[in-house]
Amino acid sequence: MKPIIILIAAMGIASAGTSHAQTANDAKATPEEAITAEIGSTFLRIDTNKDGSLSRDEFSAFMEEAIGKQVEIFNQIFDTLDLDKDGKISRTEAAENKAFAAGFDDVDSDKDGFISKNELAVAMKAARDAKPTEAK
Repeated sequence: MKPIIILIAAMGIASAGTSHAQTANDAKATPEEAITAEIGSTFLRIDTNKDGSLSRDEFSAFMEEAIGKQVEIFNQIFDTLDLDKDGKISRTEAAENKAFAAGFDDVDSDKDGFISKNELAVAMKAARDAKPTEAK
């Protein structure tokens, strides 16, 4: 049950709900209270028929919207870095963003000197799926 609640909270934050900003600005709210409020707010947004439970259709519609927003953000980020709009990011273009430039060689998996959308997507998925390492 906990993973689903965390997923709902994370997706609610990612979908830029206004309640998150309001809760975050409430100086009296503890982090736990802020998360609880976000989960409740997100649940209410997903529960479109307001019956107090989430149907498969309601959850699927919410996830489709959230994924659509993530794809849109991914494309905006890529397009911002692809200065000459040739559909790939060169080392020169990557140099405009120091953090991105630092990881260029790791993301350029085919070592052709460019980063494609696919290479960036694969690298982002690997980063998302990576298990945190313990601090030494």
